[in-house]
Amino acid sequence: MFSNPLKEWFYFTRGQRQGIVVLIFLVLITPLASRIARMTMTSPVCTQSALADLKTIQQQLQKAKTGRRDSPSSQQEFRLTDPVLFKPDTLSVEGWIKMGVPVRLAESINNYQLAGGSFIYREDLRRLYLMEDEIYRQLEEYIDLPSREKVSGSTHVQYTAEEVNTYEPVMININTADSIELQAVRGIGPVFGSRISRYRELLGGFHSLYQLLEVYGIDSVRFEQIIPQVYTDRDNIRMICINSVTASELARHPYIDRNVAMAIIALREQHGPFEEESDIKLSHLVDEQLLERISPYINFD
Repeated sequence: MFSNPLKEWFYFTRGQRQGIVVLIFLVLITPLASRIARMTMTSPVCTQSALADLKTIQQQLQKAKTGRRDSPSSQQEFRLTDPVLFKPDTLSVEGWIKMGVPVRLAESINNYQLAGGSFIYREDLRRLYLMEDEIYRQLEEYIDLPSREKVSGSTHVQYTAEEVNTYEPVMININTADSIELQAVRGIGPVFGSRISRYRELLGGFHSLYQLLEVYGIDSVRFEQIIPQVYTDRDNIRMICINSVTASELARHPYIDRNVAMAIIALREQHGPFEEESDIKLSHLVDEQLLERISPYINFD
């Protein structure tokens, strides 16, 4: 007699049938056990703690909306209370606070000074951590310091006899002195002498003392120490003949990158030789600021 294949396929032994029953039971009981466990673990204490945390977060959000937070006063809140001329280096924490400056900002300024920082120009104050634009705007006209922008337009800065006497009695032309001669200047050692010399060669000479601040590592404090002992002139500036220079030669200058150099040369090739500075500005990559920086190094011969 032939056996039934379908019957053989669905036939289970007694042990297999018991296993199937246990498996079905586990499948059905698992979701129920999970719900029971969650209900058991949730206690009134946990719920109260979560509600307390939520309430704290809501209070913090409300403070942020109303501006009642622990950070320095916002730009809208600051008001100068005692407008008098002052030197930032001589003002105490109490002096800043008396003027209306937030406590944290006053302490930050004091920490900066304790770490050896000082203020040479008005703009040095603006770069401080926590200094807001509105606070600086109200303080600016009362800061008894020169503006960096005014100094940048001069090739030599005048100092009082008292200030000059605090330095060594030397006067060196930074466009002609080599790295060894530069070390005679107080504040310039072998490292800075080498850096100044290398950067001068890249530039083609310094047309302004202010360019020393572009030398890596020279900050406003060291700059203030150096400039009474040095001077510069334009007689030793290495000029770039803009109508014959190649793109690769032009790109060697620190103020001009490769894309700008190629754009200038392409403009010259398209429209002919440049006759004046405004012709160079026709390039979409040359703005007023860049033109002002490179103009001392360009001639049209």
